[in-house]
Amino acid sequence: MTFPIDPLEALLGHPNVSSLARRLRCGGSEIATARAWGWTWAQADRYATRAGFHPAEVWPDLWWRAAHTDAIGEERAGGAA
Repeated sequence: MTFPIDPLEALLGHPNVSSLARRLRCGGSEIATARAWGWTWAQADRYATRAGFHPAEVWPDLWWRAAHTDAIGEERAGGAA
């Protein structure tokens, strides 16, 4: 499961690559890669937090679905997908 960068960019007012990279404390190539492929769960957590958000504020449904899915993509017992 990957997390698209678009929702975070929208919350930040669609900054240019260098401004976004500076805000998230990463390189421009990381932004380009995220735009093409999205972020992993750990990256989404890291960059949402660096931007001042909880990841569930950026990716509400996707974040909670990921929290209830195990590493091979199957729903955990008691979780809601």
